[in-house]
Amino acid sequence: MKEYGPLTWKQKADNPSEWAGFTIHMMLYLLYLVSMTCLLRYDEALCITWADVVFQVKDPQMQNHWIDATPELFLNISKSRFKTEDFCICLNLPFRKTHQYGGIALFYLYAQPNRPWMCLLHAFALWWILAQKQVHNLDDYVFREKIGTDGFSVNPTDAMTAEAFLECF
Repeated sequence: MKEYGPLTWKQKADNPSEWAGFTIHMMLYLLYLVSMTCLLRYDEALCITWADVVFQVKDPQMQNHWIDATPELFLNISKSRFKTEDFCICLNLPFRKTHQYGGIALFYLYAQPNRPWMCLLHAFALWWILAQKQVHNLDDYVFREKIGTDGFSVNPTDAMTAEAFLECF
């Protein structure tokens, strides 16, 4: 029977595949992309909630108008009438001060079909699907506390802490 709990540095070095499974890899991958693309410190990125993330698609009826969409629509793009370039994410980060008088700008993140490994839309949509398999109602934090090697907390208020993030290495 496998024991769950924190891994020591020696255990991680002896069994590199044991430190995290696919689900945790995808969560950390999204965290890196968000931090790098939006120039956030990792402790800022850990505070992002699902309410801050809005998937959008171009309105086919009106030029330069976007409507809210679902991550499933983006992932099933081959079955829809939309193209990859028709999607974006509006990321509203109320905790990031971007103006000396308190103005907070939204981040508009567009699909990157030429660089799929850097596409935040794909990473967010994939994480949405993976997270929904374990937690049916996604509320609160996008990045949750790691449990075991490939699980995360189902409690929406259990955000991954900066210390827990550093323990992932």
